[in-house]
Amino acid sequence: MKVKLLTTAVCASLALTAWADGARAADALNLSLPATAAGTAALAQSQDAQSQDASQATDEQKKAKELNKIVVTGSLIPRAQIETATPSVQITAEDIKAQGFKSVYEALKSTPFATGGVQGNQDSASFTQGAQTLSLFGLDPGFTLILVDGHPLADYPLLYNGESNFVDLSSIPTAMVDHIDIVPGNQSAIYGSSAIAGVVNIVLKQKVDGIDLGVRVGGYSQGGGASQRISLVGGHSFGKLDAIFGLQYDNSDPIWAYQRNWTDSYLDNPSGNGVASRDRLHLAYSLPDFSYLGYIDPGEHACDGITNLFNGTEKYQYRPGSGYYCGSTETAGYTTLKNKYQDTAGYLSLKMPLGDNAQAYANFIFDHSKVFYNVGSGYTWWGANDGGYFVDANAGQLALAQWAFAPEEVGGYENIGSNQVKDAYNSTIGVRGNFGDSDWAYDAYYDRSQVWVTSHERERMSAKIDAYFENLFLGPQLGEWYGYPVYAPDWDKFYTNAITPEVYRSFTDMLTSKSQSWMQHVNAVFTNTNLFDLPGGSAGIAALVQAGNQHWSLRPDQRFVDGEVWGSVRRTGH
Repeated sequence: MKVKLLTTAVCASLALTAWADGARAADALNLSLPATAAGTAALAQSQDAQSQDASQATDEQKKAKELNKIVVTGSLIPRAQIETATPSVQITAEDIKAQGFKSVYEALKSTPFATGGVQGNQDSASFTQGAQTLSLFGLDPGFTLILVDGHPLADYPLLYNGESNFVDLSSIPTAMVDHIDIVPGNQSAIYGSSAIAGVVNIVLKQKVDGIDLGVRVGGYSQGGGASQRISLVGGHSFGKLDAIFGLQYDNSDPIWAYQRNWTDSYLDNPSGNGVASRDRLHLAYSLPDFSYLGYIDPGEHACDGITNLFNGTEKYQYRPGSGYYCGSTETAGYTTLKNKYQDTAGYLSLKMPLGDNAQAYANFIFDHSKVFYNVGSGYTWWGANDGGYFVDANAGQLALAQWAFAPEEVGGYENIGSNQVKDAYNSTIGVRGNFGDSDWAYDAYYDRSQVWVTSHERERMSAKIDAYFENLFLGPQLGEWYGYPVYAPDWDKFYTNAITPEVYRSFTDMLTSKSQSWMQHVNAVFTNTNLFDLPGGSAGIAALVQAGNQHWSLRPDQRFVDGEVWGSVRRTGH
């Protein structure tokens, strides 16, 4: 089964702006973070200058208003940061290094606009474990436009929370970032609905002399999560051709919940109501009226044969209002709070002048990453006939059985976890320059980006796992009662037996699903920052003509489609 989506679009955009002259520029709003101290000092200096009488202003104070222009790339029209009332944030490579951020995601997450919680590498049971994204003002990540050197990136081929498109930030190599410009708020007038929350433009290094080798290591005092990064960035000129290259490798170990004392046990529940997990459970309903009977008490010594499970914490438990069963308060620790992550990225940038007024350029980024994650005690089997209730012929009851696979039964959770492998590239080739000596500039380019994600998931296979538990304690199926299978189970065997890793592997398999997305555009941008004069200053204009298309496809493992995966087809009777 393969799902495809192909979209083609041709669009044009025109923007016109006017800004104040140099004398009024100091009154415009200017925010620059995280360089907080510098921004505060500049604002204070501006307020002091305004409070003094103009006739008493010194020559030095007048000169202080002649500010150098800083180009902000969050707009199609090149303009100075001091000339716009749009608040902007710039994070430089020095800021990233000084603050110890190990990724573009971490740097962006530190800004005051990133107020929304997002799924990412800290999730072990989400739809996009290997991706990193951003939520500005608590809005869906799809409403933040992510650009690299002003060019868009292809959407991640798996849906965020299973619902919406978004761009993955983990493909951007941190060592190659020069600075990041953020223009928060509604920018959809220029960029479309993908910029309702704001625009983030990641600007990569444009000039490098020599070679820079960097090594970064880090860890946590409580263990787990150790990380290493090695990067190599260099540049060289071959006559008129300027080349910049970069390579980066990242490795990050997982953090398990048992490595943190506030997540290692259900007893950490701040409400004080922490109860043990239900690892071996038998519950029932009376027939024919279906009255709930609660958990069927296996007896005080029923769990004695499996007390070695979950690191020796499995024992006879009681849950108020329900009954007795076998469980452990420590199963909460066997999940990854932060997934194991490996990433290799490369970057190449080429520039060459074409005469006095034009330049040819090409940029290419490649990224290969792999994330390992584990959902912990979510590895379970319950019921029969693909996860449903069954009739206990011995007791005349409708029953449900639950068996949670302990680390000792599967060979260690770290050895059976699933993983996602991502390959991505982003490429741009174009020509930019000016029309003669005029104020008209152009940028004509072709961009293409593509992402492949291969998901490997260890799954329970319906026929094999149901056959195993029928042989272990259910016995042969005796028939059906209104759609429910009928068995004569031996509950002693259910409670006293533990399986081996070899047995676990016999009824599970690794399933592979593949998805991909790509996007490509042909673009032409024309700008003039000095079109004509207005009373408040010069007027500028920008025009964009763009044609492009995009593609998305998903090819799940055929066994998912055919219903061979346990729990994918629920049969609970009629």
